[in-house]
Amino acid sequence: MKQTKNKLNKKAVSVMVGYVLLIVFAVVLGGIVYAVLKTYVPQDKMECPEGTSLIIESYNCNDDSLEFTIRNNGKFDVGGYYIYATDKLGQKKATINLAKYNLNEYSILTPLRIDGIKLGITPENHILDFENEFAVNSEAQIERYDLSTVDKIYAIEIVPLRWQEEEGRIQTVSCADQKIRKSLECL
Repeated sequence: MKQTKNKLNKKAVSVMVGYVLLIVFAVVLGGIVYAVLKTYVPQDKMECPEGTSLIIESYNCNDDSLEFTIRNNGKFDVGGYYIYATDKLGQKKATINLAKYNLNEYSILTPLRIDGIKLGITPENHILDFENEFAVNSEAQIERYDLSTVDKIYAIEIVPLRWQEEEGRIQTVSCADQKIRKSLECL
């Protein structure tokens, strides 16, 4: 009788050891997965340097087109910009992306998976790259947009963008704090 009782106790211990090992294995595996996935999450949000700035010097628009002169009046070179428009009078946030309506096909950044416009592109040098080519105090650049398929717009917002290197990788940085807004009076 005593032998059967000892056998039953040993079986209960081995099952308990199995559960403990299973729990320890799950906790260790969870720790490893957490450590690996933690490296995929960006630590700090990249920001534009203070003093990055664009200015719209002049504009001309009607129901079918928009043309404006833009200049880099900041302290740092700029790579391009995002452009959005409002289609309602008094609308606070511009939501219509106008980048695809830019008439300079070489400056649209869609092939780089960016819904923006590259500045500093010339007909001789129209290679899309990750360079901040719109230099400080450089010549103003004229931008033209075909708005024939867009509802009437009342204002535009331009957000500068830059490319900055961090840990050996080039990152696109939106300068949302330096956004400019221009109310339009189109004919």
